Amino acid sequence: MFRFARFAPFVRHHGAQAVVQPIRGPEVKYTQLFINNEWVDSASGKRFVTENPTTGEPIAEVSEGDAKDVDRAVKAARDAFRFGSEWRSMDASQRGQLLNKLADLMERDRIYLASLETLDNGKPFSDAFNIDLELVIRYA
Repeated sequence: MFRFARFAPFVRHHGAQAVVQPIRGPEVKYTQLFINNEWVDSASGKRFVTENPTTGEPIAEVSEGDAKDVDRAVKAARDAFRFGSEWRSMDASQRGQLLNKLADLMERDRIYLASLETLDNGKPFSDAFNIDLELVIRYA
């Protein structure tokens, strides 16, 4: 109970409401790396099977990132902040609108995202739904 008390200020309380249920066996829609605003295979082409830690069953085969992929992602992030780039040219309100759109999309797909988090990490669905995603959505 103590671990929930730490997050109590961040978790919404809406009185009586239906208990949200996880999606059983959610479809894994993306298995590549997300770099520079697109889904890409790893530079090495390597893949690995991610497993449900509770059952040991395979969830999906995903791209295995390595140092080259990290370098590619860091370069993309640096390029985004270079003078004259689209991101750098946006004012704070435009960036805020993009972050709010991201939060809206995560809220829309909250049950799906919490179900994936539960499947991949073995954590309770209630933690993923009520704590992890609550904080990510609130502070996106």
